[in-house]
Amino acid sequence: MGKVDVAIVGCNSFCEQYLPLLDKECIECAVYDSWQGVRHAPYPAEVIVSEPPAVKSDQFRRSWKKHWFRLPDRPRILLLIPEETPEVIELVQDNIVDYCLHEPISPVVLCNRILNLASFRHAHLAEQSLENRLHDCLSECGISPHLKGYGYLVAAITIGCNEPSALNNIGGMYESIAQGRDVKPSQVERAIRYAIESAYTKGSLTMLNQIAATGMDPEIGRPSNSSFISSLVSLLVRNY
Repeated sequence: MGKVDVAIVGCNSFCEQYLPLLDKECIECAVYDSWQGVRHAPYPAEVIVSEPPAVKSDQFRRSWKKHWFRLPDRPRILLLIPEETPEVIELVQDNIVDYCLHEPISPVVLCNRILNLASFRHAHLAEQSLENRLHDCLSECGISPHLKGYGYLVAAITIGCNEPSALNNIGGMYESIAQGRDVKPSQVERAIRYAIESAYTKGSLTMLNQIAATGMDPEIGRPSNSSFISSLVSLLVRNY
């Protein structure tokens, strides 16, 4: 594991007291004024260090639920607290905050906890195989495994992950899937379309927005088959 990318949000005391003392060879820190800045950073943070006022804000809760809820690659959050409160305990119990440290903190302990959280995140990602995470994503989208399109989506996304160039020829992908199942390519396309339509009718918009936030077709109210497949491939490959 190389340098750990750490985002510092709303931590004046951290910047003044601890930031100069951290091991620069192990930790790369960037300071942000808001959670929006963290989300739009060019390199995603592996660990976020914050203080209770920033974490308890409405902006943080909206960002966490919209952008990180149940995502395996989400940043791990370390909260610096002067004392333990019911609100802090609730954040930990709800798996929003991963670890708390009472101030004042030894710089050595702080550095070790940051590295531990990053290692935990990497280990969690490694445990989840591409296939398992694919099924998890489709389940989060609300696509039932009982649908024919579910199996076709698994096949199409798996092909896209292993052969990215195949995403440029969605028709050829339908043909490849159809040949192994004794069906017509048009049946594959229709079944996948129905599965995606069912997701946008009754599925979790939280996860759907993560997958295809930029690929919506305003005329049909959902992404096209190819856009949905490509977006999910990008998400899985980026986090694998």
